Amino acid sequence: MPKYYTVDISAPLPLRGVKIHHSRCLRLIGDELPYWQAVSENLWGASVLERPFDRMTSFDAATTGASATGSQEHLRYFKVDKYRDILGVSAAPLHLRA
Repeated sequence: MPKYYTVDISAPLPLRGVKIHHSRCLRLIGDELPYWQAVSENLWGASVLERPFDRMTSFDAATTGASATGSQEHLRYFKVDKYRDILGVSAAPLHLRA
């Protein structure tokens, strides 16, 4: 790891080009990568959100599907011949029963 860091020129004016000792930095590296991959990533690790991202996406898709199915349940029905007779209910409308 470097002993000093030099602030980039895109930083606010008072900090541009300033050298900062490593003890004054909080380095959030992430999950450790294999050596050559870490070198290609400038010694930064993998984001800690990369691993659970696929699971979160799958969970979101599953809950969206379940929600869509639940909202369409009222549209699906089937007809049973002589259903009222099977239940023992009179064929007369409810408001005409005695």
